[in-house]
Amino acid sequence: MDALQISVVFSTTIITVMSAILAVFLIFNYRTKKKRSYLFWSIGIWIFTLGAALETLFAFGIFNKDLISFYLFIAAVIVEMLALGSIQLVRTKSTRSVYYIYCAITTFTLAFSIIYSHIGNIITKYVVSGILPSLILIASSLVTIPGAIILITIAAMNYKKGKSKKKMLDIIIGTVILSMGGVLYITAIPEFLYFVEFVGISILWFGFKA
Repeated sequence: MDALQISVVFSTTIITVMSAILAVFLIFNYRTKKKRSYLFWSIGIWIFTLGAALETLFAFGIFNKDLISFYLFIAAVIVEMLALGSIQLVRTKSTRSVYYIYCAITTFTLAFSIIYSHIGNIITKYVVSGILPSLILIASSLVTIPGAIILITIAAMNYKKGKSKKKMLDIIIGTVILSMGGVLYITAIPEFLYFVEFVGISILWFGFKA
């Protein structure tokens, strides 16, 4: 392995372990506190863990069309799952129901766009990068952008109310940083991709664990 490959394997392995620990902690919180928000948050972090593990496989040169397609799907769903956790903090049932329906429609649309589109090999320098088909970019945006807005907005509202200010600030910053990862895929800047993921998951780690 060359230096870049070793660096990518090391980074993705560390990120996978860190996110797995956080996911286990959130499951423990769900079992003890019985709050649905922790359930969705833990699912979101487990999905992130799976994505990081796939990145490690890609770094070893292990990939095919199906793995890449699956990776693109879960990479978009991560933010959605975290948002589903945060929206549990909203007391209005109708608001939650509307977002559930929206998630179902956009997730199905994303899956269809990935299956329908011709993706090909987009692994460059051991990283998923390059321009994706327009249909996938649009479908991914419909999933991730509203999810990120919901996650950040609810965290900001709780921060303003003085509820766990440090925790909410970490969640806001961590979400913004993780969202930058998608931009790095599109603009093909693999040198910073895993650094951004590491920083983002580290900050979210403190936010959700607090």
